[in-house]
Amino acid sequence: MPPKRKFLRFQCHCHGRKCSDTNPLVVLQPLMRDVSSQRKYRFSALPTSVLLYNKPEGSDIKLVVGSNVFYAHRSLLSAASEIFAAMLNENWSESRANELVLQEDPECAKVFERFLYFIYSGTIVLSESYVVPLFMLADKYNVKSLYDECVKVIENGLKVFMVPEYRIERGSAFGHHFTPTVASSSSNSSDSSDSSDFFECDTMATPLSVAGDAVDSFPIPGSSLGSDPNRTKMVASETFPVSMVVKMLQYCHNERIQRAALFNLEARVGNQICQLNYSAIWNDLTVDLVVKILADNRFCYPEHLLFEATKEWLMVSEDRDVVETIEMVLGQIRFPLLTTSQLYSVMNDGFVKKSQKIVNLIEEAIKYKLFADCCSIEDKEKWSGSQFEPRRPLQ
Repeated sequence: MPPKRKFLRFQCHCHGRKCSDTNPLVVLQPLMRDVSSQRKYRFSALPTSVLLYNKPEGSDIKLVVGSNVFYAHRSLLSAASEIFAAMLNENWSESRANELVLQEDPECAKVFERFLYFIYSGTIVLSESYVVPLFMLADKYNVKSLYDECVKVIENGLKVFMVPEYRIERGSAFGHHFTPTVASSSSNSSDSSDSSDFFECDTMATPLSVAGDAVDSFPIPGSSLGSDPNRTKMVASETFPVSMVVKMLQYCHNERIQRAALFNLEARVGNQICQLNYSAIWNDLTVDLVVKILADNRFCYPEHLLFEATKEWLMVSEDRDVVETIEMVLGQIRFPLLTTSQLYSVMNDGFVKKSQKIVNLIEEAIKYKLFADCCSIEDKEKWSGSQFEPRRPLQ
């Protein structure tokens, strides 16, 4: 029930004479309630454009993708993608046709329906099983919002765990549960913020660390694990098959995905190298990928094992047994990290003798190990660079 209104009549000031003017009534309104403290609710719904998705009615162009035909609208496609806007521009001969044939990879053609629905609705369900072809479509047609979301999902599927090896053994023997720490794929601390949403570290009762000698923190085949809690192993997520990870490295230009994919592949390859298993992945890699992996500081495994793995890779085919290729791959081995006995063995290797450049690198490594403590300033400057830097898995 609304509050009662109060009426107030003004007093007349005519000194007893009857006033001919009617006194106005002043209505006093009650104090209104402050609405600033009231709750507000946000409501959103799919845009009306979703009602036009793949509907022949009102469509002014057909998109032909493989054997599928999609009814679309020029204005919506042009608003969502600069690439579509250019393709439908009047300067293109195809723009005047009623059909636009799009050449897509088979994997991309399978998810094109999802991609087109996102353009009309702005919503999509992303799954790791088909996120890569969706990413390729978003990249090709420059749909930025979908592109950014796909990058997050792909990075999450490429994460690498730093796992204590003694916990792996106990877990397999006694069924103990442990939570692995996720290793960031960032090569330096300034880039870590880019991946903070996808490389989340789970808290553990005992924090993981890497031993002072980074090389010793990784197992050598046949060695005893002992009970050192600092001994760790990189275990890569296998969400994506190796062939897909390699494809990302070869064709993807996104820096974050490139970094995460390389880190994921290094963890898979490195563990197999430590088991002297070269045929599963390593021997099938291209020379560019082998060079990229060996040159990476995070590829932290015993240097003599990396040298043996590189020799095995060179022996796979005669095409690789050429001086140029030998210098490209063996030039990434950090010979100063080898022991004296290992250097002696490497110096007499047949592949090394085929390249004077590699022989010179080994000679410099020997000089460095002998005279590093008493050399001149000029030699110290010469003995610098990636060849003389230790490999470090964590930055």
